[in-house]
Parts: sequence; C-alpha cells; structure tokens
Amino acid sequence: MDEVTRRQSRIAEVSVVVLLGLLVWWPLVLLLVLFVVPVLVLSATAASAVAAVAVPMWLLARRFRGHNHAQHLRLPTKRGRR
Repeated sequence: MDEVTRRQSRIAEVSVVVLLGLLVWWPLVLLLVLFVVPVLVLSATAASAVAAVAVPMWLLARRFRGHNHAQHLRLPTKRGRR
C-alpha cells in the first residue's frame, strides 16, 4: 500500500470516528462549531487573499519568462528606425 492510499484510509477512519462522536456526544458538535468552523473560515479567507496576490504575479511571470525571451520582450531599438 503506497503512502497516498495509507493517508486516505487514515483520513476516512478519522472522519468516521468524528461523525460517530458527533452522533453520540453532543458537546463535540459545540466544539466543532466554536473552534473548527472559524478556523476553516479564517484559513479560506487567508488562502483567497494570498491567491489574489499570487495568481496575477504568476501570470505576469509566465507571460514574460518564456522559452524564447526575445520573442516575448520586443523592446524598441534605434537600429530599426531610419
């Protein structure tokens, strides 16, 4: 069994235990709502803020850093004008 499959099976086991715990022990629901949900919202907000900055920078870098640099950056030169 490779590492990814082992990790996925472990995540599934933990998910089943948490869901059964939510059905049996209601304070766990309160813990989930008070702590886990805000952390997920905060991390999603932070990830979207980082993506809003990183994606345009990545697109600019991808545009200007090609295999053929001369083809992408055509700077005007005095040789071409007469």
